[in-house]
Amino acid sequence: MKRFILSSILSLVIAAPISVTAQQPARFLSVMEEMPLMPGLVEVKDVAVTFDGPSGRIIQAFAAGNLQVEEVRGFYAAALPQLGWARQANGEYRRDAEILRLEVGLASDGATGAHYMLRPAKSQ
Repeated sequence: MKRFILSSILSLVIAAPISVTAQQPARFLSVMEEMPLMPGLVEVKDVAVTFDGPSGRIIQAFAAGNLQVEEVRGFYAAALPQLGWARQANGEYRRDAEILRLEVGLASDGATGAHYMLRPAKSQ
């Protein structure tokens, strides 16, 4: 009986974080509302740059967190095509008349940083 109770409690403790994670609403960058913010990353809002002109938007945003670089790259490699972004040969993404460049790497403090750069696509 003790084993059953202990096993039941352990199952609940293990399953609880999974349930909470699955129920968390999706988060997006404050300056680029259609860009998902990977769970575990925190937007660095005070360094964001936005400009909206006749040729389109120019946005730079940053996020950081204690994640592996490859985890972050994998998240966006899977998420961006679902949002209509097509990966280009140079590693950038294109959607309609906009180009997105995403750079992910380690910051000097050891955290993983993501740098999002959105600009209008050049007219051909």
